[in-house]
Amino acid sequence: MTMLSRIIIILLFAGLCSCSDSSLLKKIPADAETVLYADFKKLALQSLDPALLLSENRAGENAASKKDWKNSGIDFLEGAVFFSRKTGQESRKWFILIPLSDAEEFRTFCTGMGASRDKTNSDWLSLNNNRIYVQPELALFILSSEAETAAFFSGQAKEILTQKEENNLLSKFPSFESVLDKGKAISFWANLQPALSGSSNLLPEDFLSGEVCGSLDFKSGELVLEAVHFSPDSGNTNSILGAPVQARLLDSIEVQDKTAGMLALSLSPERIYKMLESLGYSSTGSIMAAQFGLSLEEIMQVLSGEIVVTTAETSDQSQGIPELLIRLGIRKPAGSILAAMSRSGLLSPAGSGKYGISEIPGTIIRAEEKYIEIATSGFQTKRKTDSELKEFASGTPAQIICSINLEKIKDVLLANTAPAETVIAGNHWKNFRMRMDKDDAGNTRMMCSLTCKNEEDNSLFILMKSLNEISTGSSTEENEQKKALPFF
Repeated sequence: MTMLSRIIIILLFAGLCSCSDSSLLKKIPADAETVLYADFKKLALQSLDPALLLSENRAGENAASKKDWKNSGIDFLEGAVFFSRKTGQESRKWFILIPLSDAEEFRTFCTGMGASRDKTNSDWLSLNNNRIYVQPELALFILSSEAETAAFFSGQAKEILTQKEENNLLSKFPSFESVLDKGKAISFWANLQPALSGSSNLLPEDFLSGEVCGSLDFKSGELVLEAVHFSPDSGNTNSILGAPVQARLLDSIEVQDKTAGMLALSLSPERIYKMLESLGYSSTGSIMAAQFGLSLEEIMQVLSGEIVVTTAETSDQSQGIPELLIRLGIRKPAGSILAAMSRSGLLSPAGSGKYGISEIPGTIIRAEEKYIEIATSGFQTKRKTDSELKEFASGTPAQIICSINLEKIKDVLLANTAPAETVIAGNHWKNFRMRMDKDDAGNTRMMCSLTCKNEEDNSLFILMKSLNEISTGSSTEENEQKKALPFF
């Protein structure tokens, strides 16, 4: 990662502080698409050495870097903001507002990091294609991946810094103001319609409207993210999520010694069908169902939309298929569907209401009163209860519940297919867990957590360490041999 990237990340994580009292928040324009800010005290950055971030692991530079950082001219007792906005029909730019205690010290600091001063206007600094507008009490970074004219940068700076208060983001979007009261380490906000406009052909329409706001908190041994999707449709009648997953399915979760993960979700079959229809895929589904002597409507009348999947490492690595236990919720008996699939040759009778799958030897399908079960051989004989997993799954009713053991998931994916990021995550983190549900107003809430392998670890430090290993491709063992660990 370049020195410029390091500077930007440091300013983002170190310069950000208690933003709820910062006047810089009032300078965020109402057309901002995404906003990120943080609480300096909550981040507890006294445990992180900015010089270490800048050192690039070169011996003898820590002392000099530390001196430069202390004389950066940045006011770390005030707030800073990172946001994006559209600056043209197709162009999107990122901006950082940094509070200053000494503008001239800040200029010297930036030039020492590779920036050059504008010969015609002393208020501007250049850093590759990026520009920094320096005023007595603040600096505005305008980040650009392409060359722009001086008039463009000047116009952006003037528009942002001289806008009227009634035209800023705080005045236009109450959801942005509500997230300021959370008091978390890092908070974020996004206006989904412009931010995801390029994804209209990939995501349901209700995912592309409203705002998302949330927070990221670094606890001892755990990183917690919470977010809320405020939909303009308060009833959320277009959501593809169904009712919360029923306890009868969650109670049925069974595991193995090598269980790596569980996913439970509840979807609305009717809304899924409408979504597929709007995307032009419903006819494909109907053709596939007809091959088994069924209609798509018949299948949707039977399935409730609830799915619970548990996966574990396979005992036969040569097969390349992990152990799976899948339970599909049903609203009425599914015998006719299984019989039709058997007549088509996809399933083969295995006695006592059971069926096998010819393409996956050893797998058994059977219909219970409330669900259809699909189980590979490992889950037919080695089931047991995981009390910790069941406690998490049976908490607050939710439409999506996910738990992944990051130490074991790489074994499920097999060594030759597991991404390097998955392997690195398993070196530092124990579990990833997520819940998604609806509040009384119809807004979607989400909670995600990452637990460290050591519950005493600083989760922010572990996050930085993981990101460093992912970006450099270094293994844990290699990093442990280094005297100084650069985060990026």
